[in-house]
Amino acid sequence: MTARLAVVLAVLLAAGMLALGIPLALGVARSEAQSVFADRLGDATRFAIEAATTSNATDARSLEAALQRYDEVYGVSVVVVDLDGTVRVASRATPWLPPSAAAPMRALRAGHRLRSARALQPWGNDPMTVGEPIVRNGDLIGAVVLVAPVDDARFRVRRAWVLLAAVGLLAVAAALVLARALASWVLRPVRDLGDVTARIQGGELRARVPAETGPPELRQLAGSFNRMAQRVEEIIENQRQFVANASHQLRNPLGALLLRLQALTDGDRDGDDHDHDERAGHGDGDGRPAAGGASARRAAEALREGRSLAATLDDLLALARADGAPRQAVDLDVAAVVDGRIAVWSVVADRRQVALRRTGRTQAPGRHEPAALAGAVDAVLDNALKFSGAGSTVTVDIASGRDTVVVTVTDEGPGLLAAELPRVTDRFWRSARHPNVPGSGLGMPIASALMQRHDGALGVSVAGTGGLRIELSVRA
Repeated sequence: MTARLAVVLAVLLAAGMLALGIPLALGVARSEAQSVFADRLGDATRFAIEAATTSNATDARSLEAALQRYDEVYGVSVVVVDLDGTVRVASRATPWLPPSAAAPMRALRAGHRLRSARALQPWGNDPMTVGEPIVRNGDLIGAVVLVAPVDDARFRVRRAWVLLAAVGLLAVAAALVLARALASWVLRPVRDLGDVTARIQGGELRARVPAETGPPELRQLAGSFNRMAQRVEEIIENQRQFVANASHQLRNPLGALLLRLQALTDGDRDGDDHDHDERAGHGDGDGRPAAGGASARRAAEALREGRSLAATLDDLLALARADGAPRQAVDLDVAAVVDGRIAVWSVVADRRQVALRRTGRTQAPGRHEPAALAGAVDAVLDNALKFSGAGSTVTVDIASGRDTVVVTVTDEGPGLLAAELPRVTDRFWRSARHPNVPGSGLGMPIASALMQRHDGALGVSVAGTGGLRIELSVRA
């Protein structure tokens, strides 16, 4: 690709050189023609003045001698003609006019100067024809015609054209080298991007593209790619941690459930033995197996462990959905979404004897994914009600600013230490100060993942009541 781009740049530069060089070369040819024409026109004017003063044979012979000496020195043929084309005096024994001078002679007879060519070309051997009218007492009586060879001028034109061509070729060659270097500089980030993409495809997730070289647009592309790679690495790392944490979290309730079931099975076997002993006369006084109460207790414990395991699986499924591809954000009324979820959770609040209070804006236009916002509000309300004791209050406030809409949920529970706040959104994290509160440690991570869609955010702080304050922010 570098070679192709260099060739394209070189072709464009060569076209530019031709666009400049061709007019310059033609200008050189015209300049040489003008120089020769000016010299010969001055001589023609001088001879025309002498011819106009010629009145007898002696003057004619003197003019002819002057023309012959001029021809011998400069190699320029000079002819003096009348209006009808008759040759009066010539520098050579055989007067000669080139065929190219035949047509312009009519203009010369009309009193106009004669010139056979306007530019000298490097090729050909046609001479330059210059004429000057002869005027005596205001009357046109003839003309002086000079036929001048221009080989030297053509040589100078050829030399100038060769020099221009050489300079142009050198410029194109230098431009080709420069274009290759420029193309290499421009495409280096692209090559680095391809190399890093291949390394990432091979499993080297920490590979990154250098974003310090190349044009600004490609540096921006490299930066965007690095941010994307960083996000992909974080997602994969979160997935690994998720699998490890899920395995750990499911192993404990599953092991406990298996133990309960094993104990229940052993209890049933003991009950069968007791029934056999009772039939042999060794039963309880009330006729009920001694192991019956233990079996019921173990069955209840197994049911509780199974429900805990099912709740954990539900949270894992919700977290997986939260990490999934988000839908498109839409304009919505944040207050309407929050009020809808409060109506649902009011039943749970009443059962737990917790007051659920709503304050703030009754309408708050925002932009987010409705299902994601509702899921985040559910997770936050569930957490607040879970840690709130009977008789306490959970307050839901909505504030609308210029750029964001903030939903604040404040509870009066035991709260957390300041050092524990950064870990609230860690998956499966639970405070050691509240080990007996049921939960999987996935509620806040689910809410955070849902809020991070479409530039949302979740913030956690300690409330003035000692409980927890959770802020859900969406774009206004």
